[in-house]
Amino acid sequence: MGPIFHLTTAAEWDAARAAGSYTGSTRGRSLAEVGFVHCSRGDQWPRVREALYDDVTEPLVLLKIDPARLDVPVVDEPGMPGGTETFPHVYGPLPLDAVTRVIPLDGGTGVSTGSTTGTASTTGTASTTGDGSTTRNTSTTAAVRQEDFGPIFLREVFRNVLVLATLLGCVVVGSIVGDAYRDDGWGAIGGLVAGAVVGVPLARLVHRRLQRGSVEQ
Repeated sequence: MGPIFHLTTAAEWDAARAAGSYTGSTRGRSLAEVGFVHCSRGDQWPRVREALYDDVTEPLVLLKIDPARLDVPVVDEPGMPGGTETFPHVYGPLPLDAVTRVIPLDGGTGVSTGSTTGTASTTGTASTTGDGSTTRNTSTTAAVRQEDFGPIFLREVFRNVLVLATLLGCVVVGSIVGDAYRDDGWGAIGGLVAGAVVGVPLARLVHRRLQRGSVEQ
């Protein structure tokens, strides 16, 4: 599994640094209330920010987390009951050393000056237009996307293609073998079903192996 991300306020992160671990879950709710820390993959956090933090005016930070440094389970689960899109949920507090980088994001009224870890930081700005409205500069989001989303996206695409190819390969081979034994059409259908029965668990095994390899890297 590649890096995962969590949005919070700079004030909450400063409090976590003082306490020795991060125990928030999502905006306005704690780990004790929810049972896990809501996190996102590289392509998800901008939408989470828009949905939950768009009206927040205080400085925000984006925590970049290395799952390999966590000693608690990370489970992909639907973001809401009945939902189809899954998000990584961390079932325990975040130790400070699992957060490999803290990226300041601009709040609704200015730029975060929260602390960072790592070798570089990225900031954004907010400007005021003539009618008094505030226009957000999205340079922070774009920079983080360019740095983190690209490699993560490519790895996930490669894994998904390989898993799908494994499943389709089993189905095709099963169909061919079934048709060879019985040429009235039912052989191919039976072979296709048999290939799917074998291919689904095999594809899951390939997916788990690829995820484990990603964490070890």
